[in-house]
Amino acid sequence: MHITASSAWILLLGLFLMSGRAHSELPVQSRELQLVWVKDGYQVGIDNDPAWTWKYLGDQNQGELIVLSPDLYYPPSAVSIRVHKTMLIDRGEHFFKRVALAAINAAAKKYQASLVFSSEDLKKSHYGVLNGYSVDFISESKAGKHDTKIFIARNNVNQVLSLTASTLEGKLSHISPVLDRMWGNISFVDGNTYHAN
Repeated sequence: MHITASSAWILLLGLFLMSGRAHSELPVQSRELQLVWVKDGYQVGIDNDPAWTWKYLGDQNQGELIVLSPDLYYPPSAVSIRVHKTMLIDRGEHFFKRVALAAINAAAKKYQASLVFSSEDLKKSHYGVLNGYSVDFISESKAGKHDTKIFIARNNVNQVLSLTASTLEGKLSHISPVLDRMWGNISFVDGNTYHAN
């Protein structure tokens, strides 16, 4: 059997196409997380591809982890996590919902939201070991309007946390996967017990 150069080329091209290598695939974000231990007794997973930056602000009574999207990330976003160290609520769900409502309304004022939320406005939310209530709304600042989410939660030892996220107006759904990964990957150390989700 005699194989010409053109038939060899066609044969190689056919093998290449059958191998699946001819299909170009778009690059996929790895979803790799950087695990950050926070001195308030928890570990959080923060997106690492592209890497989000974080800083801890606090004093001896209370601290807050601020997480910022990378410079070229769209939409630009900011997320915060605050553990209220002295606030443990082991009472029933109805009581906790009232506490969450009061905390959400107080926080919304800081975002210059003209809304006053009622218990019907609260959405029951769950991220990893965190269970609580959240609201989404439009906030205003000198820079303009932003989509904002406030989530008041308690962990598996009833410690209360307030978590917020803010991004460009109309873009909150774009950062929902980031919040799912970050807020869903919070683990706590309580005494000598490690509470993982």
